[in-house]
Amino acid sequence: MTLPAGNRLGPYEIVALIGAGGMGEVYCARDAKLDRQVAIKLVLDSFVADPDRAARFDREARALAALNHPNIATLYGFEHASGRHFLVMELVEGETLAERIARHPGGLPLEEALQFAKQIAEALEAAHEKGIVHRDLKPANVKITPDDKVKVLDFGLAKVAERDAPSASNIAQSPTMSALGTQAGLILGTASYMSPEQARGYAADHRSDIFSFGILLYEMLTGRQPFPGETISDVLASVLARDPDLGALPADLSPRLIDLLRRCLEKNARRRWQAIGDVRYELEALMANPRATAQPQHAAAVAPPLPLWRRALPVVAAVLLTALIVAAAALAARPTPDPPVVTRFTITPPEGRALADTALQGLAVSPDGTRVAYSTQGQIYVRTLSQFTPLALLSADAQSPLYNLTFSPDGQSLVYWSGGSILRVPVTGGPSVTIAAAGPVTPFGITWSGESLVFAHQQKIQRVSASGGDPETLLELPADERPWRPQLLPDGRTLLFTVYPAGGGDAFERTALVAQRIGETARTKILEPAADARFIAPDYLVFAREGVLLATAFDPSTLNVIGAPVPLVEGVRRTAANAQFAIGSSGVLAYVEGSADTSTIRRSFVVADRSGARQFLKVPPATYTAPRLAPDGHTMAFVTNEPGERSIWIYDLRGTSAPRRLTFGVADLSPVWSADGTRVTFLSERGGDMAIYWQRADGSGSAEQLTTPEPGVRHAPMAWSPDGEVLLFDAVKDGEHRLMMWRPRDKSVTPFADVRSTTPTGAVFSSDGRWIAYSTRAQAAGARSVVFVQPFPATGALFQISRSAEDARHPIWANQGKELVYSPGGQRLVAVPLTLSPAFSPGEPVMLQRPFLEFGAASTRPYDPAPGLKFLGLSLDDLPVPAGTPASPAAASRPREIKIILNWFEELRAKVKR
Repeated sequence: MTLPAGNRLGPYEIVALIGAGGMGEVYCARDAKLDRQVAIKLVLDSFVADPDRAARFDREARALAALNHPNIATLYGFEHASGRHFLVMELVEGETLAERIARHPGGLPLEEALQFAKQIAEALEAAHEKGIVHRDLKPANVKITPDDKVKVLDFGLAKVAERDAPSASNIAQSPTMSALGTQAGLILGTASYMSPEQARGYAADHRSDIFSFGILLYEMLTGRQPFPGETISDVLASVLARDPDLGALPADLSPRLIDLLRRCLEKNARRRWQAIGDVRYELEALMANPRATAQPQHAAAVAPPLPLWRRALPVVAAVLLTALIVAAAALAARPTPDPPVVTRFTITPPEGRALADTALQGLAVSPDGTRVAYSTQGQIYVRTLSQFTPLALLSADAQSPLYNLTFSPDGQSLVYWSGGSILRVPVTGGPSVTIAAAGPVTPFGITWSGESLVFAHQQKIQRVSASGGDPETLLELPADERPWRPQLLPDGRTLLFTVYPAGGGDAFERTALVAQRIGETARTKILEPAADARFIAPDYLVFAREGVLLATAFDPSTLNVIGAPVPLVEGVRRTAANAQFAIGSSGVLAYVEGSADTSTIRRSFVVADRSGARQFLKVPPATYTAPRLAPDGHTMAFVTNEPGERSIWIYDLRGTSAPRRLTFGVADLSPVWSADGTRVTFLSERGGDMAIYWQRADGSGSAEQLTTPEPGVRHAPMAWSPDGEVLLFDAVKDGEHRLMMWRPRDKSVTPFADVRSTTPTGAVFSSDGRWIAYSTRAQAAGARSVVFVQPFPATGALFQISRSAEDARHPIWANQGKELVYSPGGQRLVAVPLTLSPAFSPGEPVMLQRPFLEFGAASTRPYDPAPGLKFLGLSLDDLPVPAGTPASPAAASRPREIKIILNWFEELRAKVKR
């Protein structure tokens, strides 16, 4: 029943009937609260008769209300008053695109058509970036204002109104099709703008909108529809089987524009344009010269005779039309087509390149699912899935780690963090452009939201324009918490992120997935434990627990999880609060397979000089850490990390024999040579506590316990004084490291100068025993590690060696005590020359070439000084192992492949019930 003028629906006063839409009647109304005119769209009772469906309608309408773009008519909300459900929308004055086309039977002027098409594409691009698909794009849903500005109406309402499950017999993917079953003209109109997948009963995605956009562009250029028909069967058969008549396009159109249109109207969605942003870019390029190059003036004006196939076309068309009608009828009777096939395969990095085994987002999938990006040590590769060979994006190996890979919404560029900055590089290669300085501490996840990047840095969540600028802080967490991989939900105001303890380490079991609105302090806990979650529009959460990916239905408007989480993929590698997987919005999943134990990273031993030249030791790659050279300069102690069994081994660098195992405890770590080189001191759990032991390096005798920690305290050895009278060690309790001294003469334990840190101090004696170098990091959020030197015994004098802007760790004395070398973060070393007499004085730091990989992130120093101004270290590159080489002391291997699952959303939808 039509509502009379003056009737009220809550605060809205009906002014006049505008027309009828797929869901019901549309009225102009006045909003008494805000004193503005709005459009009211009554919703048919059939759409909201079921309470669950009404709730879903309300939830998805709220998500659509988050769209804010000048070419999109804003949906203000979904309301209920006077026994009626209705949508409140922006009232747009002007004619529809259907009315404008009707006034130009031969097609709109070319420049005008392209201007309208560009604005429609911009509207679609903004919505697709938020995961919203129109699904019912047609001229009647496009308004043109009196100043020729385009406004797209009813954005996403086809999704809001659709019924539970599409089928071949229910092709209604739009409210027009589902609600007005008796109004053949409206049904026919909607069917004429459907994509082939919608006509078959499949769910629509962003590529369906691109097909409908192509129909609109064709109709604007020609004044007629590309898939006409007198009945629904005729139209659907035409959409499914008939190619549009491109010969009807204006004769002077640029071939590039014709090709753009042809790709929009591809039947196969995989061969269609994959992003409307690409279409918009092409349109902008064409608008300067949309017509074909003019023919020479002396060309004959007489039209050539039609070829035989064109003359026979009417006869063939009649036969085909009859066949298509029969085929359409048969198609309607067919059972539901099989869903897209879920396909699995692997990607292997180029020869000699190892995947970066990082907790910091070293894997990304483009939104359209056509590209996978991954980082190796020093390089970023992009693999287009239609090609065999990946493209190296950087012109040379980077000197800093490459983390936080993130594709732009259009898939044409990639963001990454390196060397303290967030950078952007085209996916086809080219120079990197700095977006923002992010400090030496690596951000904990970057996501792209509209025109901005959202990232976690220390205890803050910040946002910066993708075009560059200064970051703004959106949220700040307490000092004992860190955020991980923040993501803006569709409302544009609520942040979804993982919270984990600031102490770091293996915090996976202590993670929680939370949501918090920008500018507010209240927080909603969603799942626990749950790490590295991704919101998948419109209503899924995918997250990790241990090495398993799980998913659940999720309402982003109420922040409620719907149903119990369902496991989907097992064996996903993870480190800290991060699982190594990435998802494209088109349904491509990429992940690295491997154990959840971070000890399975395989490394090789190298001796490197200061130019970066390396010599591999004759030890097969395995799970090594903490290489330490004895005073003799050729005997090495190191740790192997086998699951449940970490032990110390000894190896002669001259290669005269294979490595031999020294200790047999459950967990023996942090080897330190005694001053005379006869014993190895180490941390061990063998006595039930975390105490310091030592054992003779030749393997004779048994291990002897040196310290007895208090309950809850761990003792980790750092260094012996050259005279063997003092052992420096860290006493660790509740995440605080305190530098202590143990004296073998009287077994006494005393602190050294009250040095405290939230990370290992890495304290080392100078070769003459007169100085101690160490690093500390304060408790304050955002604090960096700083390298200091103090005299020994302590006098109160304190010398800062590293610069405050660096995150400096792992100091060592080199060049016979004339230099102090440390890592300022990433894959670098810095040498600081020292003057020791008559007074201590540090010189200007010198950056050394990159001899190893991954210094700063390790809690235990991964290198040691070697004779001849060289360094003993670890590399993630593999040593070529010749035949007959002795077996490795550790057999664990690092994952080397990326697993790809195409059409993974089919499994997600099948297993997770909404």
